[in-house]
Amino acid sequence: MIAYSQCWEDASLLIKALQIAENDVVLSVTSGGCNTLAIAGMNPSMIYSIDKNRTQNYLLELKMAAILNLNRDNTIAFLGYRSCSNRSEIFQTLAP
Repeated sequence: MIAYSQCWEDASLLIKALQIAENDVVLSVTSGGCNTLAIAGMNPSMIYSIDKNRTQNYLLELKMAAILNLNRDNTIAFLGYRSCSNRSEIFQTLAP
């Protein structure tokens, strides 16, 4: 069961408070994956993203697959920020 599909915390406050640098190793609670993805944008040397609920970790993997394999517009639609009429088909391309 997915408990959180998106985080509601302000990742910019987290990043500002942690002052993440490129040589840092960061531990993040996966939750919806939003904070982990925001932290990745700071280019730390390693991120460990953990969650008691393994489905949350699978959700993060799916979001990463979308970001890496889809163009910006399709990623935004697939993740639910815009209407998407073929989400199931897109998922099938990302699932492997």
